[in-house]
Amino acid sequence: MRLVLALLFLMGLCSCNTQVPSAQQVAVEGAYVYNSGVLANSGSPSSVVAKLSSADLTGCPEDFTKAFKAYVEAWESFSPIAKEMYAKNMKKATADLNAFISGFAQNPTAAAVELKRQWPEYSAQIDKANSSLLSAFSAMKSVGVKYNAVYNTTFW
Repeated sequence: MRLVLALLFLMGLCSCNTQVPSAQQVAVEGAYVYNSGVLANSGSPSSVVAKLSSADLTGCPEDFTKAFKAYVEAWESFSPIAKEMYAKNMKKATADLNAFISGFAQNPTAAAVELKRQWPEYSAQIDKANSSLLSAFSAMKSVGVKYNAVYNTTFW
């Protein structure tokens, strides 16, 4: 009986230490969820840019908002490459860019490697744009850490 009471007491103490997320953390994580949804449901870099540009960042800290906007700008660097791909082979470009975009949230490196494998003639351009995108993505997540926000790839 004493053991049961002791366990109940300890369980009560543990539940009292649960932290409520800050409004900033909730807002940043909301932006992350929105980003994941956009990547899962966009077929082109220009679509990603358009959707992310309209993200509601209300409540997000200023430094996160700035990092998020830099991330959106990094997606723009894929638009000229996509235009060239579409001009060369619309059907293939559509499928390959869709796979790259949807794969980016789960495994950005694998997504870029596969896109380069499919389009070796654009390898250098993909590398440059992907480097910019990865840097901006990492910076955005690093700012989020300041607010205890976690980028979770299992939203979808």
